[in-house]
Amino acid sequence: MAVAVALGRPGINGLLVVRQVVLSFVLPSISGPLIYLTSSKGIMPNLYVLASL
Repeated sequence: MAVAVALGRPGINGLLVVRQVVLSFVLPSISGPLIYLTSSKGIMPNLYVLASL
């Protein structure tokens, strides 16, 4: 709210663009290691395997 009051509408638009650019770089760098770690059998072993549902 303080940003909206201080910068006005053009400031909010610029802030949203910067936020989207930052997220486009941060999210892949976070999700890559997460996918690797959760798919690794040594780190995440299958404790219970259901034959069929």
